[in-house]
Amino acid sequence: MDLRRGQKGMSVQAIAEVWNVDAVEIEKTLELAQSSAGKDRRFEEVNRTVKRLMEDPPDLCCPISHGLMEDPVVAADGFYYDRSCIMDWLERNTDARSPTTGVTMHVLYPSQRVKSAIIAYKENTVQEILSVRNTSQLQELLVDMDEKEVLWLLRQLDEGMIKSLTVTGPHKILVCKELARRIASSTVADEQGKSLNYLWDILHEHQATDAQESWVKAASLVLAAFSRMLTVQLERPDVKLLRHACGFLSTQEVAATYAKNFFDSDLGISSFEKWPPKSSASIFAALASLVDDDKDEEKLELLMKAHELNDSDAEVRFALSKQLGRCMLRQRMTDDGKHLEGLLLKLHLEKEEDIPAEVLSKLSLEQESLKSLRGSQLMLLAKMLEKANRRADGARVAVAAAEAFAADGSEDESHGAIATAHYLDRTNDDASYQLCALLGSLASKCKNLGNQYAELSDKYNELQKAQQAPIQPSLKSFVWDLSSYDFTNFTEEQEQLSEKFQLGASGVEAWLDLRPKATPDKAGLFFWVSEPVWVKWRFQVGSWEDTIEWEFAKKEDGSISGYGWPKAIPISNLASGIAFHLPSVRRAGSSLRLVAPGS
Repeated sequence: MDLRRGQKGMSVQAIAEVWNVDAVEIEKTLELAQSSAGKDRRFEEVNRTVKRLMEDPPDLCCPISHGLMEDPVVAADGFYYDRSCIMDWLERNTDARSPTTGVTMHVLYPSQRVKSAIIAYKENTVQEILSVRNTSQLQELLVDMDEKEVLWLLRQLDEGMIKSLTVTGPHKILVCKELARRIASSTVADEQGKSLNYLWDILHEHQATDAQESWVKAASLVLAAFSRMLTVQLERPDVKLLRHACGFLSTQEVAATYAKNFFDSDLGISSFEKWPPKSSASIFAALASLVDDDKDEEKLELLMKAHELNDSDAEVRFALSKQLGRCMLRQRMTDDGKHLEGLLLKLHLEKEEDIPAEVLSKLSLEQESLKSLRGSQLMLLAKMLEKANRRADGARVAVAAAEAFAADGSEDESHGAIATAHYLDRTNDDASYQLCALLGSLASKCKNLGNQYAELSDKYNELQKAQQAPIQPSLKSFVWDLSSYDFTNFTEEQEQLSEKFQLGASGVEAWLDLRPKATPDKAGLFFWVSEPVWVKWRFQVGSWEDTIEWEFAKKEDGSISGYGWPKAIPISNLASGIAFHLPSVRRAGSSLRLVAPGS
């Protein structure tokens, strides 16, 4: 149908009669045609306006870059150049000839007039863009623009206007690139924060719906580098997103390179003074919370990294102390177990928190584990050990506390720690020696106190004799009471360790270890020592009894071999406890064998 007939004056009714159709249908068709034609004309008008705005005035453009100048200077050849472009030209051309006329030139003069003209041009351009923005066609125009045109347009708009545009398809990445450019070039924290949060919204939304791995990585990169400035919280943290973020946090160069490839800007990451950023501790902790419970070592590694980045984060400290205790109970400490035990102690004792009894029973309390603790923390640990009936270990810890106090110049606290150590274990040589020295020192200062001096002197002489007395072959017998333990469904996690005890006067520590066997109603018994020693001992469990002689030696990895009783003990026999008798012991390298009376 030739609809132009209606536009030339032919009535609608006449057209309907000619074409034998309803006049109402003719009216609708004419209205639609007029609307489309008007829309097309407005679209072409907007398109022409934007195209014109994109053509920068030649007199404001650099002859080298052909782009609008940022810092115009006038050279000896009479032409205006962007300072960075002409400086680069002169550095690469040692004869210092003009790129326009070929004349030699050396002096450059800034041009405030041209700079002012450029600023005015930019302001006018933005105002015209704003007027175009107020038309409904700008949104449609974006679809038909090429990449260069869209990037130019985005640079003219403020962030609020960019945010109001619905940019879809391949142009969405251009919005990300423009925001990344602004983030990298801005030195104002508020401006950076606004751009970052808008960029994060785009990336996070797109990565959830787009199958391309690149968008997931880009979102994780922004999260890794700027978690401190992002105000949006992840309601449902994505494991893949967090793993990529942790990967970028491992190497600053990798993170900057990916940013450059995706955004055409490194987001300023290469200039970060600290990498990973302190705020990224929350990312490692978040990933650790999502790792399966049976992956203890991975959880521990992530939480250790989080604590290394921010050791004051209360949530990280709590999660790490909990995981350290879990690993200790499951005997899944890494080769750096001594350091980890020291960290566990520090996390609890700095907050004056009680160490769970089941964890306390597993502590080795070697010097390496105690060296980072302050005197007050060591005394707190000694009191916990006393309550757990590990008095000998408590005494050792109190002696370490006395040394720590002395190193800090806290003489009174050091003396108190020595007294506590002697109270906990009167056979502790270090405690006895230091208490003896202390009393001797006090006695020499108190000669004018009469009877009090005499009492101190007597106590000093008594302790001194005890120090010089020969070692007595006092060996041990005891019963390990297991009546309070629940052996229902006895599994690896329910493994039981006895308190540590000394093998007579040898000074060697030992402990018993009860583990489940393959059958649910049987248990295995192990005997461990702290250093190489020869031991003769006897076990009694119900009607079961066995006497063993064994040389405990140091293995290639530095650990001490243990002894496992080859017999499987019925769980039903454990209610009466395990009796232990020590007839004889000899330290490695010693010619003296300590023997219990009657053995």
